[in-house]
Amino acid sequence: MDIRFILYTCLLFILFSCDDKQTDVYQTRRDNVVNVKLEKLDFGDDILMGRGTRIYVLDDFLEFSDYSSSQKMIHLFDKNTLSYVASIGDLGQGPGEIISLGQVMQNDKKDKLYVSDLGHLCIYSFDIDSLKRDKDYMPYIKYHMQPEMIPTYLTYVSDTLCFATYVQYIDNKTTRRVSGKWNMKTNEVKLMDYIQPDVKNYQTNYAYSKKHNLFVEAHGRADLISIFDSSFNLKHNVYGPDWDDGDDQKLNFFPTVICNGYIISAYSGSSYRDYMLPTKLLVFKMNGDYVKTLETGCKIHFMSADEDNERLFLSLDEEFQFAYLDLKGILN
Repeated sequence: MDIRFILYTCLLFILFSCDDKQTDVYQTRRDNVVNVKLEKLDFGDDILMGRGTRIYVLDDFLEFSDYSSSQKMIHLFDKNTLSYVASIGDLGQGPGEIISLGQVMQNDKKDKLYVSDLGHLCIYSFDIDSLKRDKDYMPYIKYHMQPEMIPTYLTYVSDTLCFATYVQYIDNKTTRRVSGKWNMKTNEVKLMDYIQPDVKNYQTNYAYSKKHNLFVEAHGRADLISIFDSSFNLKHNVYGPDWDDGDDQKLNFFPTVICNGYIISAYSGSSYRDYMLPTKLLVFKMNGDYVKTLETGCKIHFMSADEDNERLFLSLDEEFQFAYLDLKGILN
């Protein structure tokens, strides 16, 4: 066989092998901007929710977590029809009451809601059929949490696997937000091993997709999105145009979701001192390639993805608190 052919084949193999292992992606421009219109959500005056209320899409429900409420803290609506279902979660220190609302999750059998209470350090279980029938229904404690490792944000997969955000203390003055996995049954916590060494101020939010076997960390103080598989194996670090500016007091990525094969992250780019909420949504492919920027014209506090109906639900700092964005035909 021709030695030149063998060498050429080996060279191609090496090149493609290196490309497969390439993790660093640098993007110098993100200027494909498309203006989009949000559709206002109006639930009337029957259900009043405070500023800062977060909106979440569960399997069957659209859930509103009102952290400032002095009464019911959790409001449930049908995800598809947007009709009201129930309000649960009384503020208080008594049995079945919530001191500090954490996360609301729907279990894999879809017959229970799990609610984390960061004050009682427990996971409450609400039977869905019962809470629909009885407005005074009281939950029971299903699991307890470790006081040393309290998850501030949770994504439920099963009773033995939740993805979570933890606050890790570096010293008396410094903390960082790190991702991990939590087994509710055993209380075992496994933190992500990977830490990007050049990030000075480690403040991240994450999105997880079981369907795509993807876990995404978006940095709040660095122009960086890190893409992993669900085992926390790094696939790509995506560095944006402001990565090298050295300003760790700049707000970058806020809430991030994975929806219909795309990564969507709200992006601010403002100074932390000004604390300007983002109005832009940056859209990436699953490998981190930039697609476009969706300009909403509204200040985004939080968002959640409804993949079944191809839309985003958003909590806003505007005259109207809640809205949705129809994604059909927009992302590609």
